[in-house]
Amino acid sequence: MNIDELKAALAAMPADEREALISGLFADYEGEGAMLDERGEYAQALRDTPMPEGRKYGRVYTAANPLEHIARVGSRGLGEYQRNQTNKDRRALSDRRSDALRGLATAVGGMGTPPAGAPAMSPVAPAPSPLAAALRGMR
Repeated sequence: MNIDELKAALAAMPADEREALISGLFADYEGEGAMLDERGEYAQALRDTPMPEGRKYGRVYTAANPLEHIARVGSRGLGEYQRNQTNKDRRALSDRRSDALRGLATAVGGMGTPPAGAPAMSPVAPAPSPLAAALRGMR
């Protein structure tokens, strides 16, 4: 298939489908992926917040404030929530990218057919393995 055939196929499509296909193909998937990576790193940092510890002032030990423990639990929960949201958004991004490529393949799908009279391609049989041949020879 050459570029002229691709242009002809795109010109034959309805305008709204053509615009959706083109916008899907040229979307900034890498940029969105980078933003999701940053969000995932932030979520991981929240989940890895260390547990609060008591402090020692001279000979006096002061236990950690219970509110510090609650804050730790909250940030861990928020990190887990953000991780789940990031994973969900990654799947959605991957699905959008796949849909765009699938749309292109559908749009140009009939263009790669061989011309009339061309020999049909037959599937290639796998080569027999030497082990299988040796086992057949042992029978």
